[in-house]
Amino acid sequence: MFRLGVIGPYTTGPGPAGAELTGALLTGAALTGAELTGAELTGTELTGAELMGAEPMGAELTGAELTGAELTGAELTGAELTGAELTGAELTGTELTGAELTGAELTGAFSGVP
Repeated sequence: MFRLGVIGPYTTGPGPAGAELTGALLTGAALTGAELTGAELTGTELTGAELMGAEPMGAELTGAELTGAELTGAELTGAELTGAELTGAELTGTELTGAELTGAELTGAFSGVP
């Protein structure tokens, strides 16, 4: 069962694993720990979203807008991030094994690695 509640600019509830959210406007959404495995998020607006510990493994994020997003500890294994905008995103502890980052913008993205 998929449940995604919206409270102001914030989103709560269990994640939409495998959900179709292409082009969704989720600016500032609170998706901490959300299960997003295999979700379709192409072109989704996630500027400033909180995705700490989220699990978008194998998710389709081509062209997604993740400027300033908080992705600490997120599981992005095998995610498709071609052309994604990650400027200023927090990536400390984020797992990117097998993720496709061709053309992704990572200017100012912080990984906590000196």
